[in-house]
Amino acid sequence: MRALLIIILALMVASVLSLVVIKPYVTGINSKDSTVAQKTIQQPEPKP
Repeated sequence: MRALLIIILALMVASVLSLVVIKPYVTGINSKDSTVAQKTIQQPEPKP
């Protein structure tokens, strides 16, 4: 019973640490994609 409790607590700590470690990389990638998506597309002027 005590071993199961230790395993559950270890998994909780590992999940929190993985979120802290992985989140900056994921948000960095997503922010680059969002800035690309927010840029306006310049169209050439129509020819007369």
